[in-house]
Amino acid sequence: MSQPVGRADHADDRATHQATRHGAAGRPHQPDAHTREPPATEHLWTLFQVDQQRINALDTIAMTIRGWMVTLVAAIVGFSLSQHHRSLLLVAMVGAALLGLLDIQYRATQLRHVDRIGKVQQVIAPDYRLRPRRYPGGPPWLKPIIQSRYHSSILPYLFVVFVLLLLWIAT
Repeated sequence: MSQPVGRADHADDRATHQATRHGAAGRPHQPDAHTREPPATEHLWTLFQVDQQRINALDTIAMTIRGWMVTLVAAIVGFSLSQHHRSLLLVAMVGAALLGLLDIQYRATQLRHVDRIGKVQQVIAPDYRLRPRRYPGGPPWLKPIIQSRYHSSILPYLFVVFVLLLLWIAT
């Protein structure tokens, strides 16, 4: 497959030859540390959108896990109360705790995406805050949970385990 060689091809060949001779061929232009520019805004915006979709998907997964927890606990509690097996309430507590740990794992992944979105946001729109500042408040014994980035994952499971514990004591 031979094709005729025109003047444009010769000019390209000369430019390639000069670049090879000066050691610049095969590697893109690398700016030094002082002239390094941030990534293009379009790429950052795409990353922002992808991370936001992942955060939303992880929210859906967390809600599914909580739905499993409610279904599992309700079934075990119903069976336990109907059959008078008090020990099954402990099984329900352990099940709720294990599903809580699974939820916390997904929350940790979600928070990594939230942190990256925060960094992208600082580059794209440095004067705009996506997350509000935290306001101190509430009872002192709840502050570690409320101020934790995991409180939305921890509180539903703590509530269920607390209710199950009360039910276990009452029966």
